[in-house]
Amino acid sequence: MTRGAHGRRSCQAPGAIIPVLAAGSALVCLLFAASAAADNAPARDAGDLIEDPGLVLPERSFGVPRNWLNLVPDIRLPRREQPLQFGALSAPTPPLRADHQGVTARLGLAGEYRDNVFVAQDDTEDGYVLTATPGLQYVKQAPRWSVFADYAFETARGVGGSEPSRSALTKAVNGQSATLSGLYRASPRTTLDFSNGFVETRSVESAVIAAALPAFTRIRTNAIVATARHDLTPRTAMEGSYRNFLQFTSVSDQSTIVEHQGAASLTHRRTPHDRVSGRYQVQAIGFSRSEDAWAHDAALIYERDFGERLSLRAVGGAIATDADGGRLFPKYGGALSASATNLVFTLDAERILLSAAGVEDPVVLTQAGAELVGRLGRGVQLVGRVERQWLTVLDGEDTELTVTGGEARMTYAIGNHTWLWGQYRHRREETSISTISSNFALIGITRDFSF
Repeated sequence: MTRGAHGRRSCQAPGAIIPVLAAGSALVCLLFAASAAADNAPARDAGDLIEDPGLVLPERSFGVPRNWLNLVPDIRLPRREQPLQFGALSAPTPPLRADHQGVTARLGLAGEYRDNVFVAQDDTEDGYVLTATPGLQYVKQAPRWSVFADYAFETARGVGGSEPSRSALTKAVNGQSATLSGLYRASPRTTLDFSNGFVETRSVESAVIAAALPAFTRIRTNAIVATARHDLTPRTAMEGSYRNFLQFTSVSDQSTIVEHQGAASLTHRRTPHDRVSGRYQVQAIGFSRSEDAWAHDAALIYERDFGERLSLRAVGGAIATDADGGRLFPKYGGALSASATNLVFTLDAERILLSAAGVEDPVVLTQAGAELVGRLGRGVQLVGRVERQWLTVLDGEDTELTVTGGEARMTYAIGNHTWLWGQYRHRREETSISTISSNFALIGITRDFSF
């Protein structure tokens, strides 16, 4: 690791995890309400649909507790009741329009505050940045196939704070993302799908280990995934997939990570309420400045629905790798989800082996988190998540880190084409000799335009 610490230590949890986002967008809503009034097309509210005594509930997806997003049969929810998609760039992506095919343009404007611009342990500097994120999306669907493409880029300008802080933020909060995916139903029992996703960013806080990278390092990633699924019987399905992952990091000299991953699984639905799966995965990870590594991951997965409001997923298995002379780790994880009509609460955990930008060895990640997703009213949604990560770098010394993170975001839909949103994120990364803490607060508006 280039910045970060070597040593062996079990890090203790910090005293408290950052609380959720304060709902402060009401004033901003008034500023934009007049310009977006035309978006308020008449639509039956999801709450009204939920309370309809004559409503016949459809069969929902297995493992997804009943909530406002999957409660209504054959009635398309207004876009205002669907969630925005937050990703690598500052501004989120609006939900897909089921009634529109072709090109959709969008524009996101945001203001962001950071309290640790240079991702430093001491002598931190804060700063403000204004961002504009335009994007284009294309959707085409047919009875047996569909195509989806999306491109967005982000430009920024640092404002306030010191001159080094303004200059750094103007360069740092610039990025782009591109996605291309397709699905083909070869037969009623066989489905093929493909996706390619590219992201370029200088926000090292989004890396697995931020301390391994100098501030504002340019990180480029590209992931190609191909999947084939075939239903052997109405209750049994098999699936195979291949994933190619490239990661380029521009530091003093470019670091490259190339990862190939193949997986196969078999799933059997024992009863209408539970199913069992077996999954095997093999990984080959190539590093530009250290030895390549192989890993094998085998797991059994059990899933069960307890009525319509509670679901369980449990994972158990093993991870074996030839890194660091050969290691074997138990694999475990799962999720427990519970819901009310306008609320979904989930506890989740997992252990995986992965690669990390700026780190020339495999990393074992163990993670536990809790997430709350709620609908507070017409067009108003709140998401809150806290998580804890324990990371072990297989570098011969078992360098250990812990990362504590918290995020909260609120979105408010003004009609079906305009959204106001606010987001708060906290990240605290601890090693044996250093602690780096960062906080981010954003507020913005996103609007789309159909052609």
